[in-house]
Amino acid sequence: MEKLSHAYIISSPSKELCIKLATELAEKSLCGAAGKRPCGVCRDCRKVLNGTHPDFIRISRLSDDKGRLKKELQVDQIRSMAADAYVLPNEAAEKVYLIEDADTMNESAQNAALKLLEEPPKGVRFILCVQNPEKLLVTVRSRCVEIHRNAEAEAPDADAKRMAEEFISCIQSGSRSGLLTWCMASEGCDGRKTADFLEAAKAELISALSGEGKSLSMSGEEIMRLIALCDRCLDRLKVNTGTKEYLGREDLNALTATDEDVFHAASVLYAGEDWNGAVKYFSMMSSRSDSLGQIASYQMGNSYIQLKNKVAAMNAFKEASMLRYDDSIREDAYFNYAKLAFDLNGDDSAFLDYLRKYSTTRKGEMIYSYLAMSALSKRDYTAAVDAYDKIEELDAGQYSNYMKANFLRAHQLLSSGSYSSAVRYLKA
Repeated sequence: MEKLSHAYIISSPSKELCIKLATELAEKSLCGAAGKRPCGVCRDCRKVLNGTHPDFIRISRLSDDKGRLKKELQVDQIRSMAADAYVLPNEAAEKVYLIEDADTMNESAQNAALKLLEEPPKGVRFILCVQNPEKLLVTVRSRCVEIHRNAEAEAPDADAKRMAEEFISCIQSGSRSGLLTWCMASEGCDGRKTADFLEAAKAELISALSGEGKSLSMSGEEIMRLIALCDRCLDRLKVNTGTKEYLGREDLNALTATDEDVFHAASVLYAGEDWNGAVKYFSMMSSRSDSLGQIASYQMGNSYIQLKNKVAAMNAFKEASMLRYDDSIREDAYFNYAKLAFDLNGDDSAFLDYLRKYSTTRKGEMIYSYLAMSALSKRDYTAAVDAYDKIEELDAGQYSNYMKANFLRAHQLLSSGSYSSAVRYLKA
């Protein structure tokens, strides 16, 4: 694993690029994964990217009483940081301090910082973001690894560009099943990947609108609406806890949003695993009775599962299963509804109905396993044996339960004097 320094100076004419690189370093420092770091998906990585990690502390210039940023970082801010640096981390194994506009520290503040850089507390890193490193004391710079980046725009990430092209293609073609496939394939993107995708999508759309890029079969108004959506997503990725509040009702109304606009917004949240945000915006659709609504209800069900709200998930899957648009969604939604009805209420009627409707499904054996376990819990050993008999090849656990059910049913019959009937179960 790469050994990190205790202190870095990141310099660039672009403050945004400085912050991005600093965040990536913080993510690498705080990542909780055992393998390659940063993994981008663990709790620590996601919190760093969303700006909510308690061990990733950002120090920035304060505002005056008129709301304007002060010209300098104050020495008291650095002293306060120094005191906090000796406090153990809250969640991660380390702590990272990002000092924005570090080149605005006066000499007193820099000397206070120098004491920390010379004798840093164990497990603490400092990242100084500057536009002009020459304003820092030579002694400060000598204690840090310096990284310089030009402000030129970076080439879009290949994966982000591919995601953007597929997303735009689904929208302009009107392929709702294609959009669902895209959402499912993109599920699990962390905040950084989501931001890269949004930037790439925005660049593609602007290029098409200006006539310099690939021509799209969408009106200028539709393209502008998607660009506005990307901007709002990006704005919300930069603040608070992620994308879940990126677009309020007022913003949607200002865009004269249709159900399709709301659906696309929810789909971005869903792909970024912002389950609360996805549920919120899918719920804002005025109607979920068409093919787009079927996808929305299905994805709401999946989102509720992630939020551990099984009752809401069951209702959402049931809603999706009742719409006759996409047969594959309908079947899978009904299976999930049946499973949740069984888990929550012990009701196997939906499973039996599913088997009648979809007799050729591969999920049949899974259902028979559930039914067998239900029968065992009710001491209906005959039903348990019958269910296991419908499974072509039992695994070790199923086989053990199958033999147990046979033995207990045989015992029931022998106890009641039905010796001949018990023979079948004794021979199992």
